[in-house]
Parts: sequence; C-alpha cells; structure tokens
Amino acid sequence: MKCKVITNNAKLLEADALKTFDIDEVIYMDTLDIIEVMKTVRNYIHKGHKLLTHPLSGSVKPVETPFKSVAISVDPATLDMQSLSIIGDAILMAEKFKRNENRALTIPESILDDFRLIDYDLIRSGLEGINNF
Repeated sequence: MKCKVITNNAKLLEADALKTFDIDEVIYMDTLDIIEVMKTVRNYIHKGHKLLTHPLSGSVKPVETPFKSVAISVDPATLDMQSLSIIGDAILMAEKFKRNENRALTIPESILDDFRLIDYDLIRSGLEGINNF
C-alpha cells in the first residue's frame, strides 16, 4: 500500500532500506519537537488522510525521544474519525509528558543517532505491517 511518511528523522531521507516500501513521499520537518510532527499529521488527517502507523509506537515515551515518524495514506478521502481521535490523544499525551518534564533537552549527538535508529526501526516495522496487510 502506498503511503506518505511525516518525520523529523533525517535518517529516513538517507535510508536505502526504506526504498523497498511503497512510499510516495517523505515529508521531512527540520525540528526536534515531536508535537509539531504530530500536529502536522493531524493537519493531514483533517484533509482526509488516514493514519497507517500509530503515532505512539514503541515503548519510548514522547518526552524521551526527539524523533517521530508516522505513515499516512497518500490520497485524501473523507475525514477518518478514528485517525483523528488517535492523533488527538497522542498529542495530548505528548503535551502532558512535556509539561511534567523539567529537564532541558540537551542530548549528545551520539545519543541522538541512537534515537534516530530507534525511530527508523519503528517506522520500518510499521511499514512492513502495512505491506503485509
């Protein structure tokens, strides 16, 4: 199934392994704020796109990683209320974690690379699930 991926993870722009998936477009956002990524996903859902991967996949809390990749449908259709509910809940959860987190986000580049890899593996796994559906 063709999809779009909205991400702030530059690793997806260079990842040859993703070429095996039917990705129509990677929408890259140059930000370390996953809430901005999720709000962009929400904007696409309002236009009629449907979530294909969960915005809170994996066991990493939203405040613990600065990277998020989410797959959505390529072609807009009617507003999918389930997708809207899921992304809305994900945004609220991320905002709640952010409010409760007191430390500043100062992560060394080597650790950021690890978080990029975790996000990459999560979206790759989600895309494999889409292809097997």
